[in-house]
Amino acid sequence: MYKIIRSEDKTQILEKPKAFLYHKNNEIELVKLNLQQNNEVALHINPIKVVFYVIEGSGVLTIGTSSYTLQAGDMAEVHPDEERGWSNPNPESLKILVIKTL
Repeated sequence: MYKIIRSEDKTQILEKPKAFLYHKNNEIELVKLNLQQNNEVALHINPIKVVFYVIEGSGVLTIGTSSYTLQAGDMAEVHPDEERGWSNPNPESLKILVIKTL
């Protein structure tokens, strides 16, 4: 069985940075983050694997004590219980698709 999810069906789950939940079931959660200049997602730990796909712009992903500059088209996989966070030091918007495996 298929399911079509339209952009207008998303639910805003954070205000700053803006985050929208597009889909969630027992296996996966899809979230779109939109970080404006100087926005950040503070370092945090999740007990699940997360894949980040940069849709637009560029920003800094910190995993543990290492930082990586990622740009549109780049992807990163972060394993459970690894500390991670994002920042956007750039004037253009950073848009990220977050794929969480539950």
